[in-house]
Amino acid sequence: MNSKALGLAVAAALLPTLAAKAARSAADRGLSKLGDGEQHPAHPDTSFKDAARWAIVTGAIGAVARLATQRWMARQPGINKAEQPEL
Repeated sequence: MNSKALGLAVAAALLPTLAAKAARSAADRGLSKLGDGEQHPAHPDTSFKDAARWAIVTGAIGAVARLATQRWMARQPGINKAEQPEL
């Protein structure tokens, strides 16, 4: 495997994960500003309903970011595995 192919493989593995992490972090910051901002979802004083809502929203935002990144990468020449010749 040449260095360009290796770099593309690493990027294909890391970019969706990093995009999802960044999106979840941004969602966490935004949701904490909307709520009282003091309580973490795992805190005992946080209701299960609020904690579940927090998990669902941040998880969905992370999943959509990962999907968008994967779809963008699939359209890039040299990254789409269907377009790559066997090495």
